This record gives sequence, structure tokens and C-alpha cells, in this order.
Amino acid sequence: MSPVIRKAFREGRLNLDTLKAYTLTDDHEAQEAIWAAGWGSNACSVRTRLTRRKLNANHRAVQFVGLAA
Repeated sequence: MSPVIRKAFREGRLNLDTLKAYTLTDDHEAQEAIWAAGWGSNACSVRTRLTRRKLNANHRAVQFVGLAA
């Protein structure tokens, strides 16, 4: 967890659910970029931004091409 994100949590600027969302990555730069852009105080927004480049296993493209690809 980025020190910036931990500090914001301790100061009450984000809740526990949002803090947990940041744990989807250990990339501190990515965490801090989301926070700095103003998207970081909502768990759903954090999860969306951290996973937007990934596809779910049930996505049509994954089903067509295959998960390994």
C-alpha cells in the first residue's frame, strides 16, 4: 500500500472498502495516480481503474480466443 493512500485512510479521507480496493495492485505509482486524479475516494472507481485493462474470464473475447491467449 502506498504511503500516500495509507495516510489518506488514517486521515479519514477514504473508507476501509476503498482501501481494500487499492490492494488489487502493489504498484504504488498506479495507486497514487488514481488518488491524484480524483478517482480514489470511491471503491468502485478504484477497482474499475485498476482492472480496466483486464478482461473477465466470461468476456466474449476470452471465450472466442481462449483464456491462455
